[in-house]
Amino acid sequence: MTEQLKRAILLGHFKPGEKLLSERDLPEEFQVSRLPIREAFLALFLPNKISIPELHHDRVLIEPEVGRLAALHITPEYSERLREALKIEELPIPSLSVDIERIQRIHLILAEMSGNRFFRSIGKITAEAYKKSRRGFKS
Repeated sequence: MTEQLKRAILLGHFKPGEKLLSERDLPEEFQVSRLPIREAFLALFLPNKISIPELHHDRVLIEPEVGRLAALHITPEYSERLREALKIEELPIPSLSVDIERIQRIHLILAEMSGNRFFRSIGKITAEAYKKSRRGFKS
């Protein structure tokens, strides 16, 4: 599926700047379920090849907008989820891995709060890239 989607993009099936079909329509276009579409998008973003400086750019360039949108969409439920995540973040840190996981939880909640599916996807991809990048670090 990844290769099919990549080929469709490279062959000009989707023009530069043109919106891709929705997640509901892409499976019909390629005659597959939604799962292969999601997996293909994750693979196209190359989480194994994203560098730490590139991840930092995400934080510097995208996170402020995610935070702005999240503030506009705050609800009591989101507020409570953030409070819980922040309390957990204040607990003693048993390892670098746990620390990064706690921080990522807050970023993912904010991305979800933003109401923007693209930012939610970027948040998930970023979290996965951080997981992959920290595998070499043990504490």
